[in-house]
Amino acid sequence: MAWLFNHWKILAGIAAIAAVIASFAMYRQSLINEGWDRAIKQVEQQNDAARDAARKVQRGVDDCYDTGGVWSTITGECTR
Repeated sequence: MAWLFNHWKILAGIAAIAAVIASFAMYRQSLINEGWDRAIKQVEQQNDAARDAARKVQRGVDDCYDTGGVWSTITGECTR
């Protein structure tokens, strides 16, 4: 126990270093989480754009058939 009282400066220094390392680790993790969130948002935006484009094309195909036409998958156009 006397050793602890005699070396309190060393122990305080070790505690300070541990606190700095923990703070750095938390900051690093926050940057990783921020990047992850940005990447997920970007993928969601791409998915939404792809879904909207597919729905637009599907509406064109449906409109073609509704008016009695035949949709050509080769040309991508409606033939009446």
